[in-house]
Amino acid sequence: MLFRTGLAFAVLLTFCDALSRQKRIVGGYPSLIPESDGFNVSQPSPSKSDKPVVHVEDDYRTATVTGVLEPEGYYAFKGIRYAEPPVGRLRFQRPSLVRLSGEVDATKFGSPCPQLSSDGSTLVGSEDCLFLNVFTPLKKPSNTNYPVLVWIHGGGFFSGSALQYGPAHLVKNNITVVTIQYRLGSLGWLTSN
Repeated sequence: MLFRTGLAFAVLLTFCDALSRQKRIVGGYPSLIPESDGFNVSQPSPSKSDKPVVHVEDDYRTATVTGVLEPEGYYAFKGIRYAEPPVGRLRFQRPSLVRLSGEVDATKFGSPCPQLSSDGSTLVGSEDCLFLNVFTPLKKPSNTNYPVLVWIHGGGFFSGSALQYGPAHLVKNNITVVTIQYRLGSLGWLTSN
């Protein structure tokens, strides 16, 4: 009997410690719903001349990626697809690489992966969520390379998104920031392979 009581107490302490640790580690803001979903106030679109364009080439194809000039003074390439939408037959499979080709509109964030809202009352996001974002300083001196920070959000593998933190402070200090989203919960971590 004493063993069972002690074991139950140890499990309770471990659970409470895990909850308090999670709050310290995760931090940030709740997942945001991108502007394209109609829930956020949309910002005016920058003029065509303000949009940065990057040309990407490999042996087989070329792509033109169009981003935006953010009001804080840096370039943002948002919602760049890096894998096929993980739906249907791809739902519980490894991500399938997408190679960029043609015109790529990188002016809006992609949806966060499915998860409960911060108050736990509704499901937000979409299964089509495998996107990355690239934020760069305005001008790069020709003889200098900028450091690159790749940020993978926390959230205990069941919540969070690439939109949790803004990159402005890092980019203003000449750091290129790349944020990615990954499948959460059972959609991301239950696989037969």
